[in-house]
Amino acid sequence: MPSPDHSVVARREGGVTVIDLPGPLVGELVVHDLRDRLLDLLALGAKNFAINLAEVPYADSYGIGGLAAAYNLVRHRGGRIKFFAAPARLVRMLASLRLDTVFELFEDESSALSSF
Repeated sequence: MPSPDHSVVARREGGVTVIDLPGPLVGELVVHDLRDRLLDLLALGAKNFAINLAEVPYADSYGIGGLAAAYNLVRHRGGRIKFFAAPARLVRMLASLRLDTVFELFEDESSALSSF
């Protein structure tokens, strides 16, 4: 289980659940925490998610796979998921994998929230 200072934090903003990711997406702990948190929230009826990437300067292949898995998990359960505030390095990584054409990426939280 991730340490408290590295756990995924979820908060409600209107009809959207915002998930703040804590630092680099490297290895399995944060990725598993994200998946588990999404599963819990989906079970409680949440459908719209905005993932805050502001504190994610880097993601390894496991982390990128975790974002793709989160996207698929939410979409397959009838929800919508959007990403915002990705640092330039992470945007380049997503673009190199062409995930920027799959994920909806927004500059900031207000833009992401208003897109729902």
